[in-house]
Amino acid sequence: MRCSKAILLFIILTGLLPELAKAQSDPNSLQPGVPIERTIARGQSHSFTVSMEKDQVLQLVVDQRGIDVVVRLFSPEGKSLGVFDTPNGNEGPENVSLTADASGVYRIEVSPLGQTENMAPGRYEIKILELRRATEQESEREGGRPHRPVLTDAVAGLQGARSANGPGGPCRRARRRHHPRRGPARGPRSP
Repeated sequence: MRCSKAILLFIILTGLLPELAKAQSDPNSLQPGVPIERTIARGQSHSFTVSMEKDQVLQLVVDQRGIDVVVRLFSPEGKSLGVFDTPNGNEGPENVSLTADASGVYRIEVSPLGQTENMAPGRYEIKILELRRATEQESEREGGRPHRPVLTDAVAGLQGARSANGPGGPCRRARRRHHPRRGPARGPRSP
């Protein structure tokens, strides 16, 4: 009995050791529940990898600490799957979710959103929150696409805000409707 337990333990350990060695040899390989904290500055980009099987769901978070980052997700073939940046500035989480449509190594790239010269370095932490088999509904609905892709506010949100709030936009009209000292607006102002 004691010998069979030792043999079983040996078999289990020899099967796990290659996987553990592989994970430890690549410092950029993400493992569920194991956070990686890094400092990043202007002009830098950090890449991480995660091995996924077909129909697995990945949920990870990049916690920004003093720098606004953008997270890009790539398929095993190198195809861009999404860009993630929520308008929370340089503090708070960037959440990324994906259902894999193919087995392979997916790449996650983290880089600063702004690339101005006076930008101070900051820190972030990246961590897999969940890596599990997809439910049937998730597989059908999401197949190989990020669950919640968010275009960067610098690219999409600000351009939309400029066109909507520019001359004659709804915000400008709302401001011209009534002024406490000048009374109600009387048509467009002269330039």
